[in-house]
Amino acid sequence: MAREFLVLNGTVGNMDYTISQMVQPMVARLKQTEPDKAAAFERNVIDATAKFKSAWLVEVETYLAKSFTEKELTELCDFYRSAIGQKMTTIVSPQNKEFAAIGQKHLMPIMAFLAMTADGIR
Repeated sequence: MAREFLVLNGTVGNMDYTISQMVQPMVARLKQTEPDKAAAFERNVIDATAKFKSAWLVEVETYLAKSFTEKELTELCDFYRSAIGQKMTTIVSPQNKEFAAIGQKHLMPIMAFLAMTADGIR
């Protein structure tokens, strides 16, 4: 039930998206320098990250199973199967460019602040 919830609420898709966002720039750079190795590299990285993702999912599922009853997970799944639940998953997603842009807008000043603060610590 926990896995179904993670699929329905977009967590699994967001994990895939996040991993893809990390891998694709590396593949793009390799395509420019060593195009004959890019496809094999991408396959190997995708296969390797699948193991990390699997461990990540198991840990999140275990946490959810401890935090929610089966009935509660069923109710959550029912919500995410509903029209409003599906809309929420689409709107509140890093794959939604508008939603992601809002996050980036606010993260950039935080990152700049932290970089300046870190300079004073060294």
